[in-house]
Amino acid sequence: MLKAIKRLFRASSLFLAIATTIGIAVLSLAKMEGVESSVFNYDKFLHAFAYCTLSFFWLSAINKTGRIILVSIICVIYGIVIEILQMVLTNYRSGDLYDALANTSGVLIGYFLYQTLAKKYFLK
Repeated sequence: MLKAIKRLFRASSLFLAIATTIGIAVLSLAKMEGVESSVFNYDKFLHAFAYCTLSFFWLSAINKTGRIILVSIICVIYGIVIEILQMVLTNYRSGDLYDALANTSGVLIGYFLYQTLAKKYFLK
């Protein structure tokens, strides 16, 4: 059973990485009307979760030891670029330094999650 899960994860990790990348871009640049939260800085948790997922899937898809740091840096740069695009391309979204920091923290969490879980369970 675990071998089947490992094969499925390996086969789908690139698709999941690409889908997450596109999903983050679409959700980050789309006009969100009526989406409000009463929880203070709730969106920062969403940013961290999204970029944790992004980095975990890309690290799993690339799966090369020498490229782990490079992939993580690219994910951080992607988060910064998305924040800049929000400022430049839209008049209904704004780029935020704290969002970029939440994105970066999510990438770091994804990196550590990959280092512990994926190597222990999926990538042996």
